[in-house]
Parts: sequence; structure tokens; C-alpha cells
Amino acid sequence: MRRNNHRANRRRPGHAAAAALSLLLACAPAQAADPTPAATPAAAADPACDAPAFLAQDPDRLSAALPRCEKNPTYLYHLGWQRNQQQRYEQAADHLERALLLAPDQPATLLQYAIALAGSGDLHSAIHLMTALRQRSDLPAPLRASLHHLLATWAPRLLAPPADGPIWGPQADPSPRSATLLTASLRLGYDNNLQGASRQSSLTLTLPGQHITLPLEPDQLPRAGIWQQADLRASHQRQQPGGSRWGLQAALQQRNTPSYASTTSSQAEIQLDYTLAPVWQWEAASKTIATPGQPPARTSLAPWASLGLTALHTQGGTRYAGRNLALGLEWAASACVLRAALDSQQRQLHSTPILSGRYLGASLQWQCQASSARQWLAALRAGRDQAQDPGRPGGNQAQYGARLQLATPAPSLPGRPGAQWLLEADYSHQRDTQGYSPLLQDNRRRQQQRLSARIEWQQPLWPGLHTFIAGEAVAQNANLTLFQMRSQGLWLGLRGQW
Repeated sequence: MRRNNHRANRRRPGHAAAAALSLLLACAPAQAADPTPAATPAAAADPACDAPAFLAQDPDRLSAALPRCEKNPTYLYHLGWQRNQQQRYEQAADHLERALLLAPDQPATLLQYAIALAGSGDLHSAIHLMTALRQRSDLPAPLRASLHHLLATWAPRLLAPPADGPIWGPQADPSPRSATLLTASLRLGYDNNLQGASRQSSLTLTLPGQHITLPLEPDQLPRAGIWQQADLRASHQRQQPGGSRWGLQAALQQRNTPSYASTTSSQAEIQLDYTLAPVWQWEAASKTIATPGQPPARTSLAPWASLGLTALHTQGGTRYAGRNLALGLEWAASACVLRAALDSQQRQLHSTPILSGRYLGASLQWQCQASSARQWLAALRAGRDQAQDPGRPGGNQAQYGARLQLATPAPSLPGRPGAQWLLEADYSHQRDTQGYSPLLQDNRRRQQQRLSARIEWQQPLWPGLHTFIAGEAVAQNANLTLFQMRSQGLWLGLRGQW
């Protein structure tokens, strides 16, 4: 994932911030970790590698001793610190990672490693690492002051969204800027119900005067198996000089299920989100209550619109296309954004046209950056899906839903700080306005509830490269037994970001 061409670093979003801050820390030792033996990890057995006179050499002569001193954390710390001063951040990250593997609990090394991560383009991991480090009670006062300054400088520059997040959210800095994020991931997983089949092994038909129970075909029963998935996602955000901003996100997904070929699928999505300049805004007049280095608190109200397209195709013959449009208002205050919208969707199931419909509803979304390393999202939605064909089983549907998502720091591997938990729960309820079928439980109207929960552990391996392990459980209940379903799955994967 790393590249040896250091000129490429000039195009990365965290490079300018890391360059300015590394120079600042070099010129102001009272605010930063002083690269002396007293502030660095404990020395290894070879005294020559951590001798003050030896460490004071110029970078080229110091790096020449790497084969001899590669197991000395003090030497590796100094070499990484020098590479940060030279803005050679990827080399700095290499040396500092080795130092953390040998002495994983050294705040000065962690600080320099965060600078190297930011300079390499992984500003998210750098901020997560700094936030976790700041919570330690044993930090010296000068180092704690440096952390506050780093976070105050970096957080407003964090414009590009996380890989699993929406392309809108709290914006700490209204100044014109843009950011682009490319993400590619590979996953390998196991699911005990690949096709989302019913829990029932038989189907009872209600005929005049009698009930007939028929066994379901083997292909209609839950099928367990391994799956592989490749994802490619690109997003771009731009903050305009007048205060408006827009974001564009495109995604491709290919999922392969060797044991059940009909569920192999391809999916494509594109979304455009545009927020107009605020029609009303207010800025806190008192600067005395603001955190030093942080911009003053702002509250604003602005119209916004979103347009999206989705296409899905499976080898089993399912072909789906969706178009959605949302119009609403955005209320932004401090580290939170509240969005209210009217939502319209065209849901076209080309493989089974009778099931197609038009959805109209309302939604409320609330996203907050609780800290530099913790954020959450809550959403509510309600609406009505109007059947395009009057003969659709169940007719029109009333639909409701809620979603919760939390990203928070997690235990990390030794020498690899910045791990995160991603927790997500989604609930939906739908109710038909007509009987589903005279053959199913005397034409009863279907009511269906679905709850899914996911937990994912994300661990940085190198700047821009993460590994993750996740699990998901889905439970669907309905008054018509044919629509009751259970599914559990586990997966692991790698994700790269540029």
C-alpha cells in the first residue's frame, strides 16, 4: 500500500498539516516530545545505539547504522523523528512502527507515529490515535499540550468521510477546500442462510374446507456456504467559497457464492448530495469559552438535496433498479448535524414487475462527532410504498424504520494503535393494506419486522491499510410463517484507502 515515491505525498490531504506540525514541534520543544533519551523509550542492550552523541548525527549517517541498531527502540524513535522533520512520512512510519513493536507504551513514539500517519494520508487513524493517547492520565503536561494543538489543527481538515459513513456530516471548518477518498476492500465470509430463505420446511395452503401442507423444495431451504466480496468506492467532497458544499459517491460491489451460484450478485450505486449556503447562521460571540485552537461554535440552517441511483443483478435472474430523491433542511450546530427530508423512491423489480412500487415518506437523521475518535448516527424513517400494479400481493405497504451506528476506539494490536469498533443496528417494520394471498392463512394481511445487528473490529496495519473482522445477525418475524427468517454470518477482510 505504501509508495516509495515521496513526491506523491504532496497530493495527500494530511501532508500539509503534518508538515506544518512537525516543523512546529521541531521548533518548539516545550510543546512537543523532546527527542532526547529522557523522553524516548528505554534503551536496548547495545549502548552505542542510544548514546546521545551517536543520536545527534545527521540523518544520513544515523540511518547507515540501521542494520546494527534495528532492535533498539530509542534509535528507531530518533530515526523516525528525523524522517518526520524531512517530511518523509512513510519511512518515518516504518521506523516508528518497529519502535512501537519493541516498546509499545511510549507516548513520545506514539505522537511521532501519528504525525507520520497524517503525512502518509491516513488522517482518520492519526486522530483516533491522538484521542486515545490524550485520555491517558500519565502524560507530561508539555506532551498533553501538544496533543491538544494537534487535534485542534487536524480535526477541521478531516473532510473526507470514513469508508462506512455518509458523505455528509459535521464540518468544523467552513473554509473552501476539497477532499477525495478511494477505498477498495476484499472480504471472505460464511453465512448460514445465503439466500435469506424462510425458516419453514413446509407450506400450508388454505383451500375452501381444507388445509394442505406441502414440503418446500430443497432449493428453497436455507443454504449455508462461503462467500467472497470485492468492493470499490470513490467519494469526493468540496466546500465552496460561498458556504455551499457538495459530495459525490460511487460504489461497485461484486459478491460471489460458489456453493449457491444463483445468489452471486453485482451491484452499483451513485449518489450526489448538495447543501446550499446557509439561509440562517449564528456564531458564538464569546471566544472565552471556546477551546484554544478550535474555531468558534456555529449554528446554521441550510436546504439540501440528494439524488441516487442503484442497480442490482444476480445470477439467479433478479434485476432491480432504484432511483431516489430527497429534499430537506440541515441544521448544524457544533459537532452535530440534524437532517430532515422528504424522500421519494422508484423501486423497479424488472425480473418480477408486479412487485415494483413507488415510495414516498419522511426521514430524520442525526449525526454527531462526540470526539475526534468517536461518532454516532441515528436515523428514523416512515412512509408508504404504493404498488404500481393493483394486483401486487399485499397491495400498498406502510413502512417504518430506525437505524443506529456507533464508531468508537477499540483495543489495538501491539505497535498498531488506532483500532475501532463499528456497531450498527437496523430495524424495519412493514404492514400490507390488503390480504397477501387467499392461499396463505385465509388471506391474512402480512405484518413483518426485521432486525439486523452488526459488530466490526477495524485494525490499522499500515498507513492506508486496515484489516477487519465482523459478525452479523438478522432476525425477521412475520405473522405469515412463510416470511419468518434467521441468518448469521462472519467475515474478515482487508481495506485500503487513498
